[in-house]
Amino acid sequence: MSQPALAPLKLKAGIEIHQQLSTGKLFCRCPGDLGETVTGTFRRFLRIAKSETGEVDAAAAQEAAKGREFVYERTPNSCLVEMDEEPPHPLDQEALEVALTVARMLKCHVVDEVEVMRKIVVDGSNTTGFQRTCLIAMDGELDLGGKKVGISSICLEED
Repeated sequence: MSQPALAPLKLKAGIEIHQQLSTGKLFCRCPGDLGETVTGTFRRFLRIAKSETGEVDAAAAQEAAKGREFVYERTPNSCLVEMDEEPPHPLDQEALEVALTVARMLKCHVVDEVEVMRKIVVDGSNTTGFQRTCLIAMDGELDLGGKKVGISSICLEED
């Protein structure tokens, strides 16, 4: 008995590429260099807050209910912004210029206004519980010897 033919998959795969810029941190003027020297520690619990739509993220609420404490190490390149003890400074202009240059090289459509968005982070990998991300450009392409590869977006985000 023969099996029915399977319909071909219409799979579209993508890749996300991250490149750390050598411009320093995105929302303060501290160097972005990693180091082994620890100058102290500080502790945080995940705090949940309502989004701009007035809703609480269910995953964040579930993780916060666990009451886990996260311990972070300070280094000579740490500051109050990174520790979430001071509001972020204006976006680093050098980093923005690098992102805009890359966007133009990839023939992307640059957004009219760069807005800082927050992505919730519930695993403790960020001291604030969210990651700041800025959409810079969309819908570009990279020409690889006649084959065009689409670039859906270019963003700047804090590490």
